[in-house]
Amino acid sequence: MIELKEVCKTYNSGGVPFMVSKNITLHIQPREFAILLGESGTGKSTILNIISGLETVDQGQVIIDKVDISHYSQDQLADFRKENLGFVFQTYNLIPNLTVRENVELIAKMKKNSLDVDVVLEQVGLSHRLESFPNQLSGGEQQRVSIARALVKKPKILLCDEPTGALDNQTSHEILTLLQNLPKQYDTTVLMVTHNRAIMEMANLIVEVSDGEILKQTTIDHPKPVNCLNW
Repeated sequence: MIELKEVCKTYNSGGVPFMVSKNITLHIQPREFAILLGESGTGKSTILNIISGLETVDQGQVIIDKVDISHYSQDQLADFRKENLGFVFQTYNLIPNLTVRENVELIAKMKKNSLDVDVVLEQVGLSHRLESFPNQLSGGEQQRVSIARALVKKPKILLCDEPTGALDNQTSHEILTLLQNLPKQYDTTVLMVTHNRAIMEMANLIVEVSDGEILKQTTIDHPKPVNCLNW
């Protein structure tokens, strides 16, 4: 489903080149739950952005579902994201003057054959909040809306960048449990960026990143349920 081959990415800072991704080679199977693990500034979010096509690469291949997107135009990348990807970020990015249902409906209307909005909201535990506005919701509820918004268009891949970074421990457990169940429930591949080593054993694949390089990749045959993690 996701394959990076010898990917490199360099930024220029004041005319000085700085390589943020160094020969990244990575393979994530369909319907896996994978974690990119590393401290802030190690390059893990850059890898996520490369997979999504938000960042172009200087060299190497980015292969999604057997298609190399590394030479796509910006228009092609935009279409690729619309058809294949869902995003969940640390910030919820909800539209404040739209209700919960309307926030999700907005995305559903952008793609043919989207899922039923009310069914998805029920599955993420928000059937009682359909007519509420974002400022009436808790942080955990807002993140559930953002997850529903990503799921409603049936993405092949769900990309999550520190999705529990702004939440308390109890709410984080609830959101992570929801995310862990998504590969089977929605037939999607989930890739999550985090710095929290305590949660890494919930994944099928752990990819440890440091200084723009992949240090280690670990496959877990039997991931731990979130409620069994020592947090």
